[in-house]
Amino acid sequence: MASSNAQIAHIWRRLGFGPKPGDLAYGVSIGPTALIEELCARPMSTASDWAWANTGHWTDDPLFFARNIELMSHSNNPLQARMTWILMGLLVITRTDQIHLPQLKKYVGQLRGRALGSYTAMLSEVLVDAGMQWYLNGFDSTREHPNENLARELMELFSIGVSHPNTGAANYTELDVKEIARALTGYSYNFTTESAVFNVASWDSGTKYFLGAPRGAAAVAEVLSAVFAHPSYRLSIARRFYRELVGIEPTVGALNAAADAFGSSGDLRALARAIALRPEFLSDAAINARIRCPVELIAGSIRALDLRNLYVETGGGFYLDSEMETMQQQLFRAPNVNGWPQGKAWLHPGYLIGW
Repeated sequence: MASSNAQIAHIWRRLGFGPKPGDLAYGVSIGPTALIEELCARPMSTASDWAWANTGHWTDDPLFFARNIELMSHSNNPLQARMTWILMGLLVITRTDQIHLPQLKKYVGQLRGRALGSYTAMLSEVLVDAGMQWYLNGFDSTREHPNENLARELMELFSIGVSHPNTGAANYTELDVKEIARALTGYSYNFTTESAVFNVASWDSGTKYFLGAPRGAAAVAEVLSAVFAHPSYRLSIARRFYRELVGIEPTVGALNAAADAFGSSGDLRALARAIALRPEFLSDAAINARIRCPVELIAGSIRALDLRNLYVETGGGFYLDSEMETMQQQLFRAPNVNGWPQGKAWLHPGYLIGW
């Protein structure tokens, strides 16, 4: 069985990005269970703590990048920082010609602000926001020509998954994708306010049938209601967070218990606590089971070395961004909507040489 020091270090790595000086001794002094309970109960940081740049100057972008890494490393709520990072790999958007700093700030604010709150409320908000609408072609989706990208990823990645996690039964069909794509039409971009707006003239108001039932003149609200009521919704999201936090696949019993904690509101704090308090979380099989990606390695190193003022110390954020490009992982530049590689995919020589 792993030593107390190994268990405490594991808790700091999985419910944050790793320990800083003094964290191990503190954790050993109160014990693993008490440390888990404390980290899961800490109050969340708010927008006033994040200190995003807002000068309108071109240096705002690298400052925002460096500040995000700094918050991962030094947040007063490590679990909030960890859950935000997991969410960035789940509800993915990337920097593009259309997605600029204002959209990225709002997106990160939505994830960070609800990282220990309701996933259900977060998904409802992010789905119709400008960043996600740009990224998954929501603004290109009209009554005459529905685009299926957003509908497909909503089900496959953001909510119910392709198949039921316990039975393997298919969760949706191609017809469901097409019908939900119709329901999600109607959004356009307001260049003055830099936000998404609903335009009823572009929305398909016809009768729709999806996820096993007639839905009438369904729009976003009806789609989300059907998704959240689906029997795979709680299980699929709980499984994603279990795999991220524990590092191994859950048993049916462990997954069902995690899904129960997630509940009808999608309570992410309750989910994280339930997962971390399970015996397998501190098992020898889980400790060191996850291969950390470059962002996690960087954030953990910065915390361990107690480095501060990253924007100044890394040449206005450019050096850090450049080094992370060499390591093949930059914030807000995931290769696709599936997010970053996981696990052993990072043990490729082409990555490790750069590391």
